[in-house]
Amino acid sequence: LIARRDRADNPGERLARALESLGPSYVKFGQVLATRGDVVGERFARGLSRLQDRMPPFDHAKAVKTVETELGRPLDQLFTEFGPAIAAASIAQVHKAVTTEGDTVAVKVLRPGIETRLAHDIAAMRLGAKLVESLFPDSRRLEPVKFVETVARATEMEMDLRLEGASASELAEAAAPADDFFIPEVHWDRSAKRVL
Repeated sequence: LIARRDRADNPGERLARALESLGPSYVKFGQVLATRGDVVGERFARGLSRLQDRMPPFDHAKAVKTVETELGRPLDQLFTEFGPAIAAASIAQVHKAVTTEGDTVAVKVLRPGIETRLAHDIAAMRLGAKLVESLFPDSRRLEPVKFVETVARATEMEMDLRLEGASASELAEAAAPADDFFIPEVHWDRSAKRVL
């Protein structure tokens, strides 16, 4: 029996699967690469696009613990319902919940240990990019070190959900006059660095 590689399999999809197996930092790296069809080629970028917001969720009990720790109260004082994850990405996942006041909300929770994991992975990527530039001078035109710094800045901003909440609030304020555009309200009393 001889195995044959599926020729229809996009190399970007193969890289996407490999990046998923390496973890959230590498998924973020792939997400940034997916936006650079001009550098990696459009077909390759399309293959990487599968990395957009499709990761397995982490344990529900860990999400509950994060919410309680970050907000300083037991879950039942915050929500009457807190369902399983309805979406999971490389950095966080989202749960449908109902507040004690009866509002249906989406609760975003950072993955446990994501900050430490990202810091280690970004350090490895920085080292790798510097080595590539040193060993392969022609690669400098692609600016691997600068690319890794772009990934690092993007991930650092995502590590504080209060920044995302502030951006959403500003956008909601700017879009308020539009009848056909809705931005959900941020519940600041149920938001913290790791919970939105």
